[in-house]
Order: sequence, then C-alpha cells, then structure tokens
Amino acid sequence: NAWMHQLAPECNARELQRLRQLVSLGDTFDLRTTLRTRDFIRFVETQKIADASEAPVRVMNIHQSKGLEFDIVVLPELDEALAKAPDYYTLGPNRLAPPDFVAVQQSREMFALLPEELRAAYDDAMDRQCTESLCVLYVGMTRAVHALHMLVPSSAKPDFSRTTAGLLRAGLAPTVPPTPETELYALGDSNWYAKSNVSAPESVEVKVMEPLRIQLAESDASKKRQMTRVTPSAQEGESRVKLSHVLPRGNSTALDRGTLFHAWFEEIKWLDESVPSDETLRRIARTMPIQNLNVEQCLREFHAMLRQPQLAWTLSRKSYAAVRDISLSEPVRQQIAAAPVDLEVVNEKRFSVLVDNQLVSGSIDRLVLISRNFQLLAADILDFKTDSIPEGDAELQELIAFYRGQLETYRRAVSRIYQLDASRIS
Repeated sequence: NAWMHQLAPECNARELQRLRQLVSLGDTFDLRTTLRTRDFIRFVETQKIADASEAPVRVMNIHQSKGLEFDIVVLPELDEALAKAPDYYTLGPNRLAPPDFVAVQQSREMFALLPEELRAAYDDAMDRQCTESLCVLYVGMTRAVHALHMLVPSSAKPDFSRTTAGLLRAGLAPTVPPTPETELYALGDSNWYAKSNVSAPESVEVKVMEPLRIQLAESDASKKRQMTRVTPSAQEGESRVKLSHVLPRGNSTALDRGTLFHAWFEEIKWLDESVPSDETLRRIARTMPIQNLNVEQCLREFHAMLRQPQLAWTLSRKSYAAVRDISLSEPVRQQIAAAPVDLEVVNEKRFSVLVDNQLVSGSIDRLVLISRNFQLLAADILDFKTDSIPEGDAELQELIAFYRGQLETYRRAVSRIYQLDASRIS
C-alpha cells in the first residue's frame, strides 16, 4: 500500500484503479505458500479483473470485484458450504514437494480405516478450502464504501450449518429467529445516503429488447464436442454372409453358450502348462446368468475343443517359439527368432481409444505381448467365436471376411495403446 501511495501522483484515474487492483491481487497472493516473484507475475498474468463500469448497478462474482469499491454491496447466495469434501487429497513432506500418497474421497466407513496420516491430510485439505472461503467472504465484505447487505436464507429453526450464512448467523444473530424478510443484524447509519455528497443518478430510459432469435446450424459430426462412441463389433459385416451362420437358430441358448465359453477361455494362460479344472469351470458357470444350458455337456464340448490340434497349438507357449505360425512379416519374425523373448498373456483386455475421431471401446478376448529386454516387439490378437462353421471353403471365407473389420479395429486399438506399428500386430 505504501508503494501505491508513492505511485498514485504519477497515475491517471484508470491507472490508479488498475494499481489498486494489482495491490488487491497481491493481498490474495500472500495467502499462498510461495514467495517467488516469478510465481506472483505468473499469477497476475492469469487473473482477470474487469475495468470499472459507469453502470449504476453491476452484477459480478466476488473474484471479479477484486480491487473495486461500490457505495452499496449486496451479497446473496451465502448458503454454499464453507468446505466441501475434496475429490482427492495428498500427503507429502510439504506442499511444494511431489506427494508421496494420493487418496480419493471415501465413505465414512472406509475413511475410518485410513491411516492417521491420510486422515490428517484430509483435514488439511478441508482447512485450506475453509480458509479460501473465508478469504473470498472477506473480499466481498470489504468492497462496500457505505452499505453492505448480506442475504441469508430463512429457516423454521435456528440454522448454524457449515455455510457462510450459518457462520454469519452464529456470529452476529444467534438468537434472532431467521423468519422471512427479517433484519437479523444491523450496525451503523442506515440513512447514510441522506448525508452523502453523491448526487442521485439521472433516470435511465429502460429499453425493451426484442427477443433474440438464434438459428443453429446443422451439427457437424466431425466437430462434436462429445465424440461418437462405437464398438469393434459394429465394424463387423464388411461382406455379405448368411445370417444363420452368426445368429444360430433357436432361443438364447447359443448366445449363453458363447458367453460361457468366453469366460472359460479367459482362465487359460498357456494350455501346454496348465488347464483349468472342471470344478473351476463349474464355479464360473454358476456365477453367470445362463439359462437352459447343460453345463456338463458344455464341459465335454469345451474339452473336445481344447483337444483340437490347431487350437491346442495356438494356445500354447511353444507356438510362439515357432514364429512361422504367427501372421507377421518375415523381418519381424526374424527379429523375434533371433533371441529368447518374454511372453505376456492379457485376457479380456478392455480398451477405449480414439480412432478417426471416434471413441472405440471394447474388449479383446486374448492378447499376447512379445517383448525382449522390456521392448515390445510384436503382439498377437485372438478372438474366440462359437459360430456354427459352414461347410465349404467359400462360405468359411465369407464368415472370415465378416469379422475382419472387428479384428482390424482391435489391431488399430492395440497399436494406439502400446505405440506399436500395426505391421507388428498379428
């Protein structure tokens, strides 16, 4: 403030007003833990404070009023909580250092189980919010030159809730019933305007504005704020195929069977190392909403499926040692075969990625990641289908083409997730 008084004689009216606003920002910045000049400059550059207006009545939030003064200030909407439960809170050596722990908001039951240090961090976060609310209230109350009017909601009974209104009532009028249109507390000269040298404002003609009609342009799908959501299965059907091949006749039993088999395949890491027990498979079946399905018959069919040479080989670790069976380019195969590799199986890999301005979400049945020395070399996607396989090579190729779009979407998703070139994804 001393510097402001020294600079004031060199300022015109607008510059003096902006100087006052700068001082007000400095008072706000003093509440922060940092004292670096660079941080203060950055803080000032990011704040927005409106210039004074000639309008006799102005409506603004408290942050916009920083550095301004008004003959009368009216503060409504004081029923906001002084502090709300934070979405998350942190624990660290100090506020300037990176946190050691981050905790999200928990229920009361879970909160009671947290370590004392995290509960203290929660209390600290609530204290900071409360302090900030009180600082905002201070700014609002100190904008008035002559009169300050604070409006609190009425209540049928004493209300000392943890809100700004509750704080004001508890401090200024704890015994006055908060009935509607009641003055709970007053201090000072309510007839100040009779002694004021400020002349009454000239009457202003109120112009009735004609309704503004806005014609919205047709939406452009490429510029939507909310992206279009699609699933990989929506990419199926790039060619014609008989519907009976992908939608078996009968009731939902075939669909339940496919769902059950997918859940069972999820239990398999490497078929040449371990096979899930029948008891495990039965337990999985009991947890699924399947009807009219003979689980024992499905078990026999599932084991028969696992005994098929091609499937047994595909689900084995040994198959990735024989890289000739992986649908990759020859240079990639040679790179994999040059030295031992690490294999990781990810079953039911869920994803949500942006592809061609569309948010693609789905789940890959089985994903095998091939790496060496923590460098990802390639990936292999397997998608299990329990459709009825048609007889004849032509119809089989039609069915393969039908699902090609879905698998290509999986490939693009894996490429985005792991930053892996699509040519390295089988």
